[in-house]
Amino acid sequence: MKKYLLFTGVFLVAFVILQVLSGWVLTLFYTPNWMRPQLYPLKLILEMQVLFLHWLSCS
Repeated sequence: MKKYLLFTGVFLVAFVILQVLSGWVLTLFYTPNWMRPQLYPLKLILEMQVLFLHWLSCS
């Protein structure tokens, strides 16, 4: 039983370290696309406004 708990603890610690390091490496090598800005948040806001206005007109 002690070996099982030891294995589980070591596995969890190794998994967390691997996740943190992979996130750090992905963030380090990420290069944003400056030529084409992402307009998805603006598009979402506009769509929500249209839906809200449609909801107001129906009620």
